[in-house]
Amino acid sequence: MLLVSAATLLFEIALTRIFTVTQGYHFAFLAISLALLGFGASGTALAIVPALASRDIRPLMAGAGLLFAVTSTGGLYLTNVLPFDAYTLLWEPSQLAYLALYYLALAVPFFFAGSIVGASLAKHPTKAGVLYGTNLVGAGIGCLLSVVFPLFVGAAGSVVVAGVIALVGAGAMARRELRRPAWLVPCILAVGVVAVAVVLGVTDLKLSPYKAVSQTLRHEGASKAWSRWNAFSLVEVIQSDSIHAAPGLSFVYQGELPPQMALAVDGDNLSPMSAVPPEGADFTEYLPTSLVYRLADHPTALVIEPGGGLDVLTALRNDAKSVTAVISNPLVVEAVGERFAHHAAGILGRSGVTVVDEGARSYLHRTDERFDVIQVSLADSFRPVLAGAYGVSENYLYTVEAFESYYSRLAPDGFLSVTRWAQTPPSEGVRVVSVAVEALEGLGVEPAEHMAVIRSLQTITLVVKHSPLDDTDIDAVRGFAEGLQYDLVHLPGIEASHVNRFSVHPTPAYHDTVKAILDPGTREALYAGYSHDISPVSDDRPFYYHLFRWSQTAEILRSLGRTFQPFGGAGFLIVLGSLVVTVAAAGAFILLPLLFRRDVSNGGGSQAGTIGRLWPFVYFAGLGLGFLWVEIPLLQRFILYLDQPAYAFATVLFGVLVWSGVGSLASDRLRVPMAVAVSVVAALSVLYAYGLPSVFDATLGLPLAGRLALSVALLAPLGVAMGVPFPRAVRVLGEQAPALVPWAWAVNGSTSVVSAILATILALSFGFTWVILGGAAAYLAAALAAHVWQRRASGNREAVS
Repeated sequence: MLLVSAATLLFEIALTRIFTVTQGYHFAFLAISLALLGFGASGTALAIVPALASRDIRPLMAGAGLLFAVTSTGGLYLTNVLPFDAYTLLWEPSQLAYLALYYLALAVPFFFAGSIVGASLAKHPTKAGVLYGTNLVGAGIGCLLSVVFPLFVGAAGSVVVAGVIALVGAGAMARRELRRPAWLVPCILAVGVVAVAVVLGVTDLKLSPYKAVSQTLRHEGASKAWSRWNAFSLVEVIQSDSIHAAPGLSFVYQGELPPQMALAVDGDNLSPMSAVPPEGADFTEYLPTSLVYRLADHPTALVIEPGGGLDVLTALRNDAKSVTAVISNPLVVEAVGERFAHHAAGILGRSGVTVVDEGARSYLHRTDERFDVIQVSLADSFRPVLAGAYGVSENYLYTVEAFESYYSRLAPDGFLSVTRWAQTPPSEGVRVVSVAVEALEGLGVEPAEHMAVIRSLQTITLVVKHSPLDDTDIDAVRGFAEGLQYDLVHLPGIEASHVNRFSVHPTPAYHDTVKAILDPGTREALYAGYSHDISPVSDDRPFYYHLFRWSQTAEILRSLGRTFQPFGGAGFLIVLGSLVVTVAAAGAFILLPLLFRRDVSNGGGSQAGTIGRLWPFVYFAGLGLGFLWVEIPLLQRFILYLDQPAYAFATVLFGVLVWSGVGSLASDRLRVPMAVAVSVVAALSVLYAYGLPSVFDATLGLPLAGRLALSVALLAPLGVAMGVPFPRAVRVLGEQAPALVPWAWAVNGSTSVVSAILATILALSFGFTWVILGGAAAYLAAALAAHVWQRRASGNREAVS
């Protein structure tokens, strides 16, 4: 069981990476849902056909391990060949069928993995602590493997590795049935799986045709010059004569752009690498990002996430005294600074340039240096405002707390520069202003006197000065905008005649919106009545790209099939669609055993009299909801602390699962009532909801290795507590109503499916704290159910005696 559990988590985490690369970050959350959907279905099957777990279950477990290996690799192959197009999902009925096949192909492996755990619990409920603990510890090991194997074989190759590990586990479980050396058959099968995977090209992922890399490779002569995986990303370098990128370049510039290659991360976010040294990069003086260098003379500059290095090139061209480039992805450093340094003019290796390989927030927390210029680079792709494809992705560079951190590291007369895409209607380009205003007011600074905003046809650039803008600064901004024909959006003393002059809109929408944001008297009314959500985002709700409002729905439906809008206008809708599908599936998995098995429908029937189904249902449903409503927000919070989603995913899952495994293994020795055990989890959840941000703030400056170790230690109390309630209840249920054990496994898995998607929806709307508090409430409901359940069981025993 240990090896199959490790393989299952390796497969699940690999799917999150594969979905991110092939379809987009909005699909990554489906991996968790698919896993839980398969686990819930396995409980239903065991409840309907109890004979599966009534005999010697070793052949069943071995067979399930074998089928997991085959279907995981086969499922990945099937998703590669299915003509699934998520962008046409809402107006092409055939895509719904392909989506169902997509779900089915990848949920089946989890069904077989869940069958192993479910059959073990149904057969030996009195050993639930050991069995469930072994499963959790194995899953934790799989989390560690998910960080290692992608370095060598990529995410798709990790799926094949997961299949091989499962085959070895299946051989271990069937060792008594094998008449030849125990490892011979699984080893032969493992070689076969690898060979078939290679022949079928399973590891060659098919990207969505709407991904930036797919679009670029469609041009004649375009090719991949380099491609490499690490634990959390796929970084590629694309070579094509069609690459001409200079976001916001002024129309005044009449020269040619230098030869460029494109750096891509996860199939998207193309960023140019320009084959020209700073001395010849005159085009950078015509970019909106060069404004800040008209204001700061010979500055020390901090450039955050410069991608292919355009903003580093701009800083050097404008005589920056020194440039510190903070790049959180070491593969980006390798591509730009080493492998293709010749095509990036060697900018990362030039004198005066320092590369910091860590997350920007942790670096700013650690350093005492103050900079004349801090520039947050525009290194992600343009997206239609209604697309919503990245609405569920966290971004801790654009939160109120991030801007407070930037401001605190500016020199007394230093400047912060942030450039975002200009959208129609104004959306993320004005949200960055709302975030800055909230941060500055929180620091006791008057925003209007410290800010300048300009607009090109493509971009919005916000400049914030640590001290108020003086007349020299204001004249410099005016001269820069006038000379390069950029539109002023905000500047101290701006008048209506100064705006919307060059890239003319029907109305001065950007100026009017920013003006309303700056005015405390009109700000809240603007946020409430605006067509999109442009309110400031925080570390507790860091979804900068989530602009969706329910009022958009009518417009989205009207535009179906008539505009280039992914998912018919809002990626958020696919999350809601997934919720509807999973609620229906979860309901079916819970109800089917009640319809087909009388011993389940009558409450399990025990010698002490029936305990009923209601309170066990509430208990296991509460655990299913509560576990993920605590775990998923913790995972998202740890992204800030550990710099990368993959590190947070692996570390939090490893910590929670392994510590929960410890709690499960100890549960047989603990004599606390179920209600008390669950109440402890609820109390700790509340403590973590409010206490973790302070711990993060105090220790964010530690080296990554220290933060990783501290993270695992921080998760110990909560993880151990979370591992106790489930096996304790399975043991009790096995004594009182054994027929209900598989059904309880189905209830727990099925409600967890719904919980995973609801956690995403609730976090987008209310933030992580409220989701964790919702998890605590679910645990309290389970505690109440446990109290009534046990009291009723005690009453039945007294009646019998």
